[in-house]
Amino acid sequence: MTQQIGLRYGLLAGFGSTFYMACLYSVSKEYYYNQWYGIGVTVLYIFMMLKAGLKYRRIVNPNATFQDTIKVTFMVVIVASFLVAVFSYLMPNVVDTSLLEMLKGYQLEDLMAQKAQQNDMDNIKRINANIAMIETNGVQFTFSDAAFSFARSLVSGFIFAALSAYLTKKQ
Repeated sequence: MTQQIGLRYGLLAGFGSTFYMACLYSVSKEYYYNQWYGIGVTVLYIFMMLKAGLKYRRIVNPNATFQDTIKVTFMVVIVASFLVAVFSYLMPNVVDTSLLEMLKGYQLEDLMAQKAQQNDMDNIKRINANIAMIETNGVQFTFSDAAFSFARSLVSGFIFAALSAYLTKKQ
């Protein structure tokens, strides 16, 4: 039952997040990579983790320990993050390859801003090399990039899962 609750709410969080990101994309492609709109995904994750933790404590084990509850809340993160990673890989590689050009533009902007703030010639040379590489080769979002994104989201997701497990504890 523990895994079922985590799986159910993880699927809700994952499909809800991909739907949210698809809606952002359909409104404007620029919104797809906007970090401020990405906060909506985090809010949805936290909401679903809280719901899963509360449901677990209400239905399965009212006296559950923190360790028991974090298993449920972290399962939400694992499932949701996997679905979002797959979606994030498919969007620029299968659905709309022009997203890679947008990503290239954003990365070049960031590098130019970093370059303008540097005083160290070694750092400026390194940034110039990165700019030249991106301009020559373009930008790719590979399967390994998606896997790394998934792993990185598990790290931050664990913190949110622990917070959610703590907030759903019996008072």
